[in-house]
Amino acid sequence: ASEVCPLFFATGGRQVLANMTEETGFKQVAEHRQSESLDFASGDELIRAVIDGGPVALAVKRFSPEVRERVNSAFLGSVAQFARPDGGYQIPGEFVTVAAVKP
Repeated sequence: ASEVCPLFFATGGRQVLANMTEETGFKQVAEHRQSESLDFASGDELIRAVIDGGPVALAVKRFSPEVRERVNSAFLGSVAQFARPDGGYQIPGEFVTVAAVKP
């Protein structure tokens, strides 16, 4: 859950985005899920992409330097299993899109 961009996080469940699309009146809605590997050269690059450039970017800008350091550290700890020996990260990701016909 996020106060910053709740819709972004709420649409990843199975058929959630498809159902939302149907509710707006679209027909022949088809959901597509695509798995990808997201590669980052370093922890700093990963933080810039996911935290500074992601859906929580607005909230993070309000953090004090101390809080920001704790957030960065906690985030990198949460993805440590995806760290590569060269210092980069290979993060599994899934993208959800829908195709539909406007009546």
